[in-house]
Amino acid sequence: MLTFFTATALFTANSAPAGATALCWNTGCTGVNPQSSGCSSNGGSTVRWRYWSHNNLPTDDYGLELRRSSGCDAQWARFIRDDCEWLKNNGYYLKLRADLWTPYGWYHHATYYKDVGYSCDTRVYTSMIGQSSARYAACYIRYENGQRPNPAGVPDEQWECLDWYYT
Repeated sequence: MLTFFTATALFTANSAPAGATALCWNTGCTGVNPQSSGCSSNGGSTVRWRYWSHNNLPTDDYGLELRRSSGCDAQWARFIRDDCEWLKNNGYYLKLRADLWTPYGWYHHATYYKDVGYSCDTRVYTSMIGQSSARYAACYIRYENGQRPNPAGVPDEQWECLDWYYT
């Protein structure tokens, strides 16, 4: 009977709270798609962002966002592209990084990558990371003419990142 109780307690801790429409909660959302889980529509909002235009007009041709779902207690990175003609020779990787606080300082916890590629999808996003007492950063790196690097091998200082977001 004790084993059944422990398994039930673990499932309950990682499931969405009662009354929620999302399929996961906090650490149970790690590695999960924010769209299909319902987290994007369940309290999903942009908490850090940077938008820019290649032609210096007051329009946002592309951008980077760090998104958070209060209904799922999880974060993900999203890349937006609205000018496919200009970006057709440039590919991008998207990265979501989470660090945890320890008595010894910040410790790298998890990273998710998404190859945005040359696609004209207007919204591309990473899987989520759900973790309390953490800091999160959304980052991107551009590559040209099909030269796709291994994103895990690209040093942190070569990524363009938004400011840390603390939970």
